[in-house]
Amino acid sequence: MAEEIKKEKSTVDVMESSDGEIMEIETEILERLMIELTVVKKSILLMTYQDGFSIKDILRLTPSVESAVKMKSKRTKSKLLKLYEKR
Repeated sequence: MAEEIKKEKSTVDVMESSDGEIMEIETEILERLMIELTVVKKSILLMTYQDGFSIKDILRLTPSVESAVKMKSKRTKSKLLKLYEKR
């Protein structure tokens, strides 16, 4: 149980730390970078940042489980930041 809580906390920490970085990217640059993402990954980011949806809100709209949405969000943010750094 403690290990699960620790794992969940580290996932939240990583997600929150990359949130600030994502928000700093200019809209025009962000739009160009998002072309490289799949429709599902792009949708998760847009629901989160543009529409202000929580993970639970996204779950109600998609056939995914919570852990899958969190992981897709985390990996997508990481990919987006890597693409941004490469440009």
